[in-house]
Amino acid sequence: MTDDNKPLLEWAATTTPNPLGIDNPGAVTILATNLTRKTIDLSSATFSFDVGSYGKDLATSFDGVGTHGPEGWNFVNEGSGVFGVTVESGHSPAVGADGLQFSISGIAVNDNPGTTMVTIEEVTPDNRTAYKQAPLLKAYPDLTLEGPFVTPASVDYGGSVQVKWTATKGATVTLTVNGEVITHVKGNPNLPLPASGSYELDNITEAKTAIIATAELQTPTGRQKKEKPFILSLNAPTISDFTSSRVAGKPNTISVNWTATSVQQATLDIGSESFDVTGLSTYEHAGSLFSETVKLTVTNPATGASQSVTQPPAVANFELASPGPDLQPPSFALMWATDNFLGLLYTEDFNAPPRVAFSPDGQNWTLGPAAPNEGSGSSGTGYCPSVATLGDTVYVPQRKWNGSDLTTVLSQFSVSTNTWGTSQSMDWVPVANTLGVTIASDGNSTLYAAEMGSSLSGLRQSTDQGATWTALTPPDDPVVSALCPINSGLTWIDGTLYLCGSYINKDKARVFTYNGDGGWTQLASTGDFPTYPNIQQVNWRGSLATLSAPLAQSRGGDNTAGALQLFECTPAGVWSQQPASTTQWINQDTGPLFLGLAEFKDIIFYSIGPSSYSGGGVYMYYDEPTALPGEFGGSPVKTHG
Repeated sequence: MTDDNKPLLEWAATTTPNPLGIDNPGAVTILATNLTRKTIDLSSATFSFDVGSYGKDLATSFDGVGTHGPEGWNFVNEGSGVFGVTVESGHSPAVGADGLQFSISGIAVNDNPGTTMVTIEEVTPDNRTAYKQAPLLKAYPDLTLEGPFVTPASVDYGGSVQVKWTATKGATVTLTVNGEVITHVKGNPNLPLPASGSYELDNITEAKTAIIATAELQTPTGRQKKEKPFILSLNAPTISDFTSSRVAGKPNTISVNWTATSVQQATLDIGSESFDVTGLSTYEHAGSLFSETVKLTVTNPATGASQSVTQPPAVANFELASPGPDLQPPSFALMWATDNFLGLLYTEDFNAPPRVAFSPDGQNWTLGPAAPNEGSGSSGTGYCPSVATLGDTVYVPQRKWNGSDLTTVLSQFSVSTNTWGTSQSMDWVPVANTLGVTIASDGNSTLYAAEMGSSLSGLRQSTDQGATWTALTPPDDPVVSALCPINSGLTWIDGTLYLCGSYINKDKARVFTYNGDGGWTQLASTGDFPTYPNIQQVNWRGSLATLSAPLAQSRGGDNTAGALQLFECTPAGVWSQQPASTTQWINQDTGPLFLGLAEFKDIIFYSIGPSSYSGGGVYMYYDEPTALPGEFGGSPVKTHG
């Protein structure tokens, strides 16, 4: 090659990287520079590379490479290592001060080091052809490492991420995750990690996960090594869409629903109970009908979060039962409860035989037939204001006129068959007693009865369903003889027999517990209660039931619109009066009232026997009336009657 065919333009070639790395992708850039002060016309050019696997060759193939040339010039891959340049139609062939640049990228450099030549052919418009060769160097590459790139950059508890990296071809790559070294493709222990690739890390549970990408490459100058770290953070747990609602058609039941993310442990507190709800997004709970705080707490090693809602009472959805017991004045209406049903003993008249109604949920009632008319024939006969149960049998004492005297019998009603059985005589009650007895049971095998007369001498128990009775010793108390048992009551609560009694027409009351061997203990603070001027006559009706405190007792007045009062007693025997707002819904006009009180499925039920002027019914009492929705105004809800 002589100066006669020396190119008019100054041609040069460079590479990226420089030198090119063998067995790695690379790029070649070719530059044409006008070294004169006048334009030089160029009609075409050709760049030729040696193709093969030798050190003098650049690549074994140029398929798939990219080309980029200046505006106004066509630059194409013609194949077999040849690239052609032509001027576009209508474009000037003149090369001025700016020069020309042509790039070839994505070249798969072969795996042998050496010097390879690019031959440049220059053709001018007058068909003058000139050539130049430029050397390109190929060598073992230096080690490079890009990454690790982690997506997402933070993760929910138990989630997964993709780890990506790019290293020099031929490099050995490992990942170290919190000290554990990963060397092979997941699921394939025989396939090492590639120099460029990705790996999925799943079940991320640590607050911080240290990920280190390590690349090593052996070169003629020695073994090279690079490391790059990434710290993966665990997202804090979050709670969204947290709601609590009552379940339609399921009294006593709430449904709690939530959306929570990045959760390791989830705990749901409903009232005083706690439940492990890890892995759940909904929970249905049958429990108290009172207002309750529902709190969801979620945690993971990163941190914790909690959220609370206050759930209104379930009975907000209770409606008037239809049909319900027809409580017409004047009447009695007493209540009791077993594990399976709530019972109501009522009558339309003091001298009429009683009826029994029972309900599995407090709002749907089955009405039983009237009891045998044991009390016909004399004023003052009828059933006694008392009831007890053994199993599904309901025991009701009645006063019976035998033609010359009042006697007392024990009537029996079967809930399972909805029928009354044969009444049994209680011949130990004196015929002169016109008031009958009050009874209770331990719910298992024993009945207790107290004669309602001028003293507590008639206190008995029966272990054969009322067939025979054994006398019990009454409490040894200086005021017992003055107590009027018509205003007294017996009840059995949590394994203990309670006896309560009051002075007639006096504002005083006592409560005793029976120890089972003839001894009685008076509860503290059940002596004299304060006077209530608006109540002319105070009657303790003897109804007790478990509330949030173990005992509650009602006090009713009569004659001058006296307000019913409710008292509670703690296990230590400390009594307190409930706020008047909890009972102001009871409209007492005139005439005596008998109040039923029972706890059933964690809610307190009242039954009110109406007087001649006010309606009665069955009501539900809330432990926290001030927390009720405004539509209730802090008042209990009447379910039927």
